[in-house]
Amino acid sequence: MIEPLEIAIRYEDFDIDHDTVTDGDFDYTLAVGANYEILENVTLMAEYRKLEQEDANDGSYYETGANEFNFRVAVGF
Repeated sequence: MIEPLEIAIRYEDFDIDHDTVTDGDFDYTLAVGANYEILENVTLMAEYRKLEQEDANDGSYYETGANEFNFRVAVGF
């Protein structure tokens, strides 16, 4: 173990100036990420993002959100 664990959290709340709810507009985004350096030039990275959209006006069903997981390995040379 070389470096401590780095953790970052981001929350975005979107205030779209619409009088009515519009399909596809993001309501909010939440992201949590972590970096951990396992060797001098090798870092493991992980991120989770949650996206939520506003509800549809016509009551039809469509995907109203997404959950994303990203894992990366960074190697410097």
